[in-house]
Amino acid sequence: MEFQKLRQILIDSLSFQYSSAASLYILDGQRPSKKFGSNCYEQARSLRNTLIAAGFSKAYLVEDMINGRHRSVLCPIQEKLFLVDPYLMHCEPIDISTIVNSYSADSFPITRGEKSILTLRRQKDLITITKSWPYQNRIDTFTINISNPCTHDLTRAQYFERAFHPKQTTLSIRFLNTITGSVDYLAYPIHANKPELAELYIQTSEGNVITQSDSATFNTKLEELTALIDSNNAEVIDFLHEAINLRKKLLEETPIRNGDTIVPFPYTNK
Repeated sequence: MEFQKLRQILIDSLSFQYSSAASLYILDGQRPSKKFGSNCYEQARSLRNTLIAAGFSKAYLVEDMINGRHRSVLCPIQEKLFLVDPYLMHCEPIDISTIVNSYSADSFPITRGEKSILTLRRQKDLITITKSWPYQNRIDTFTINISNPCTHDLTRAQYFERAFHPKQTTLSIRFLNTITGSVDYLAYPIHANKPELAELYIQTSEGNVITQSDSATFNTKLEELTALIDSNNAEVIDFLHEAINLRKKLLEETPIRNGDTIVPFPYTNK
């Protein structure tokens, strides 16, 4: 019974899409609508809060040991310990307590019938998670320590560091369609060789790129994606453009204002 409850909460959490662009709004003191998504730290924090409110009082966060830019949620149920991580886009809680050496689980995207695979490898309390992306040259890897709970919220300086990390190469909104299994991105390249020529683009589940200059194809595809979050093309494009402007503004902060202040994260559901 508790497992089914946990599973449903995980599935529901997938509607809170991933968005690196939302971080810039938060750093600027704004509270973006939850429909535009947020970063993986926010996804995990939101899920943990939901779990605690639902009676899973021992749910806790753990942080990636490789670069510290990702957090996952672990939820104990009786003698078992489950991984639930909306960023990884899996629908089934993963029982870490039963892993001896390695374990594989399905996740989104599903591209041409091929599923993304999560592979978990365990060495005592260390779990290394690898996520494959079908038909794309991409592998995500995280390592967590299940015995090292992360009990602190991020300060503004820490949040700033994550938002402006060199590996953060785009401002984006991810669109997960749990019916078709597709995962598409609306993105802007923030480190383009020729910034004056940079433009928004959609990267599809198959790895194809549709630039905004291909207006007919771009607009048709974007309409399909924005319907998933109850939005429209103009609203989502404005959200990305404002994030671009906020990034330029925030880059001028020297030193970082209120660096030691804990950043609150309330969201609206508008």
